[in-house]
Amino acid sequence: MPGCGKSSLAAFLGKETGVPVVDTDHEIEKLAGSSVSEIWNSIGENGFRALERSILFRTINGPSSLVSTGGGLPCFFDNMALMSEFDTVFLDLSEEELFERNLNRDLPLLREAENKLEAIRALRAKRLNWYQASSHRFDPELGRERFLNFFQSHFLV
Repeated sequence: MPGCGKSSLAAFLGKETGVPVVDTDHEIEKLAGSSVSEIWNSIGENGFRALERSILFRTINGPSSLVSTGGGLPCFFDNMALMSEFDTVFLDLSEEELFERNLNRDLPLLREAENKLEAIRALRAKRLNWYQASSHRFDPELGRERFLNFFQSHFLV
């Protein structure tokens, strides 16, 4: 989900552990030379999802790394099935906390929403089956240090 901490936690883990990090949204921005929001406005959701998928393939076939995906990436095509060949983590944050974190962000999927909390609830409900297919679940509210311990004990053994 947008705002759950995927990018910031991945960057933190990379810094603390030395594991290379790939952020798919950043990779798309580098490839297109535009922000995610500009890309979305220019080529629409379907075009953006196709770019995401190409980055996912490139990442899967690249060197071993910690990958932070956009929140919608697992929910399109057979992306979650591809991702399930690897360890995945669902950052499970409450709808209320997601609302707080996204209140002042310009996100294409929430831009037109009259009630952002209801829009976040609907988006989370729509995506939850894909997220629950993850091999691990973590509550980001437990903090960075707990996530570092979780990561080290599950992935760096």
